[in-house]
Amino acid sequence: MSQLFSFCYAHLMPDQPDNQQRRNMGMVAIGAAGVIAYLACHDPKALQQRQLMIVGAVIFALGGVQLVTNAQGRWSALMGGVVCAGMSALGFYVAFFGGQLRGGIPFIPDAWNQTFGKVLFGFGACLTAAMALWFFYRVIKPPPK
Repeated sequence: MSQLFSFCYAHLMPDQPDNQQRRNMGMVAIGAAGVIAYLACHDPKALQQRQLMIVGAVIFALGGVQLVTNAQGRWSALMGGVVCAGMSALGFYVAFFGGQLRGGIPFIPDAWNQTFGKVLFGFGACLTAAMALWFFYRVIKPPPK
């Protein structure tokens, strides 16, 4: 059965990502960070939204730098920890201070949708906070070689 699976899907699952492909995706992430930072500086909205956009830009930039430089070991764990900590901070902000959420499940009251959305953001923030703690642990104590 596993031979059939590997035969049918071998072209869809490369063993190692191509270095050029990894670098290109890193450049795309850095470019996205630049666009977000540009919009944050030139957007006439409140300061609070600018700060959130800058945090998002830093997350994209660090992820892109990690891909471009092919960081290994403690540097990779440090960058991953900072990215996860930033994502966790954004999730906690939305869960506790974010105001109204749009969208949701149709046919249920809006208050339930708001609560459900904030609980999901809080749960995701807890997961990324745990990942950040794990990455920071790996910075202090790297895995054995």
